[in-house]
Amino acid sequence: AKFVAFCLEKAIDLVVLPPHSSHLLQPLNVAIFSLLKIYLSRETDRLSRFNPGRISKVDWTTAYITARQEAFRLNSILSGFRKAGIFPFSPITVLSSLEMPNPTSNPSRNPTTPERNLSALETTLLASSPPAGTDVRNANEELLKTVQKATNLPSPAKRYIARLTKSFEKSNTERVLLQNENAEIRKLLRYRKDRTKGKRVAIKGKFVFNIREILEVVEKAEAEASTKKSKKRRRMKSTTYEIEEEEEEVLEILSEDSEGECIVVAQQR
Repeated sequence: AKFVAFCLEKAIDLVVLPPHSSHLLQPLNVAIFSLLKIYLSRETDRLSRFNPGRISKVDWTTAYITARQEAFRLNSILSGFRKAGIFPFSPITVLSSLEMPNPTSNPSRNPTTPERNLSALETTLLASSPPAGTDVRNANEELLKTVQKATNLPSPAKRYIARLTKSFEKSNTERVLLQNENAEIRKLLRYRKDRTKGKRVAIKGKFVFNIREILEVVEKAEAEASTKKSKKRRRMKSTTYEIEEEEEEVLEILSEDSEGECIVVAQQR
């Protein structure tokens, strides 16, 4: 009641919006987030076609970065404030979006496509790689009209030609989809190949790729590793010498205790 009284006192027009319509007043929802969802869905759909059921974190992050760059543009941000009626201030922008269509109005009919003449049946259409889907449909429609008008063709032949046109449209569509899919796969493979070209260097648990600033650190780490390996080799060599000396002493003791009963021959080194 206090809020309504305050609006009356300050000459504020109070409007009660329908349920689930508050997003119309939020610039991020009316522009940015919806665009981000569209672009991200497009990128993830492209990835899922190549590797169904599994998208790696790296690929998803890359797809999100690409979608974010497409969605978070200056024009999109300004469009969000404009569609929400915030800037420039325009309440009618939101109110007009709440208007319900007039149920008595007749829906607009789709404009009819003008009839094509026999030029649609040019054989050059079959030479294109691949032919456009609209041109194929128009040519098939023109062909079927011509076939139906023919009086010297039996009905089974007409039905067979109709099935051929549908099969050709289906095959042409599948061909276009496969070509687009192959192009996207080649693009993704090139991206992954470029991503794995760099040498991955582990530095304190962080992975860095081809950064010149860490070259000295890497060289120092490799030098230290080489020094440790050389020290380990020298230590193993000295230990071997000690073991050989101990073996010779044991052999001498056994030789003295045997009192000539046996002769122990030690290998000279």
